[in-house]
Amino acid sequence: MGMVSAPRAGLLGLFRHEETESFLGASVGEYGASFLVGLWWLLCSCSEPISRTEKVRNMAKSLDAQMAAIEAEERRLAERRKAHEARVREAAIGRIEKAGLLKLPLDRLERLMGAVKTLGMDEVEKHLGTGG
Repeated sequence: MGMVSAPRAGLLGLFRHEETESFLGASVGEYGASFLVGLWWLLCSCSEPISRTEKVRNMAKSLDAQMAAIEAEERRLAERRKAHEARVREAAIGRIEKAGLLKLPLDRLERLMGAVKTLGMDEVEKHLGTGG
């Protein structure tokens, strides 16, 4: 019978057994035997094997939960984006009001907006000399 050498640092702190120096006629080396012993221990230590269907079902539940979380995050992001757009719109209206455009009579404001729409914003800025 072979002797068990002192524990070596390695996978799970496993040890090297001299009798396992070869596996199916091939030399397994210093840490290969430790791997085989560890694999055997790991396989034997499972108290309740989980069937393949249970694994698939658990994975499907996990994937469904992940998708639900992603969809919830997308909804929150869409709400934040909508709130941001509302704040930008309010800021734009505030600036228009501050410039005095909302104090114009409605017919003058309509003509001004019609000209901006016809010429385009770039052309209006060029005519006003504000650049763009």
